[in-house]
Amino acid sequence: MPRLILLRHATAASGRDDAARALTDHGRQEAHWVGASLQRQGWLPDLALCSTAVRASQTFDGLVAGTGGSLDPACARLDTRLYLAAPERLMGCIAEVEDEAGTLLVVAHNPGIFDLAQALAERNAEGRLALSRGFPPASLARYAVVGSWASLAPAAATLVDVLRPG
Repeated sequence: MPRLILLRHATAASGRDDAARALTDHGRQEAHWVGASLQRQGWLPDLALCSTAVRASQTFDGLVAGTGGSLDPACARLDTRLYLAAPERLMGCIAEVEDEAGTLLVVAHNPGIFDLAQALAERNAEGRLALSRGFPPASLARYAVVGSWASLAPAAATLVDVLRPG
């Protein structure tokens, strides 16, 4: 059964060039925590789709470090389409993923990543409740998926859990 992880990038510094905003020290700690959490729970991705924004790629790098070397950084695909993407665009990128990727990680931005997390949980009262507390930086939602990535839809995804830092 395919597994999907939707991850909002970790805490970033403010700045005038939004795409170039880097993680804060706290954000680097959050990213490391995400990697350690995924490692502990056996949810390491086979493939990661990652926004090209600096804060998103740094989140992925910190996640890799948090796994203690268990995750190959080469599993990441940087994709400009994920930068500030709406849920529909995120779904389109996911639909292009080969079915061989058993666990897929998507590292992107609010509001799109949170909106997608909510849309995939819309038929699940417990899932909606779990997401009702919001999606701060470095939050992730994990789903069990029935079918192929191309057929991903709310009816084909079950929210397993939501993890938030701290």
